[in-house]
Amino acid sequence: MRKRGILFTTLTVALATPVVALSAPVAQATATTQQAAVCELHIGRTTKSGNTIIGYGSQSQDCGTGGTSQLVIQRHRWSGWTDDLATATVVGRGHDVYVRYNCSGTGTHTYRTIHRGRTVGGSPEFKESNHLRVSC
Repeated sequence: MRKRGILFTTLTVALATPVVALSAPVAQATATTQQAAVCELHIGRTTKSGNTIIGYGSQSQDCGTGGTSQLVIQRHRWSGWTDDLATATVVGRGHDVYVRYNCSGTGTHTYRTIHRGRTVGGSPEFKESNHLRVSC
């Protein structure tokens, strides 16, 4: 009987140790989740001025590796949203970044601006502007 008591005590100590070891990765996962949550993409309205399609956006915090995200003007075709016609990189936070595309001579199309990036944790982020149907 005495051997069982020692064995029970030894098992209790052995089982208690991994519980303490698990708390550190949980804390790291929580910190990573909080960092990922601070990346927020913003998108403005897509407009036309003369023969130029203009879109803009910003980010609330640095996003992804290098703190960057991309603004892209796209055109809608029969096959869907195609053609990354113009791209601008958003670096840092607190300011609007503009992207422009000269649509002169392209005819009538629907345009939009998208804002895409990744959080620090690697999750994709995506925002889409209004759809603008115009003739150029």
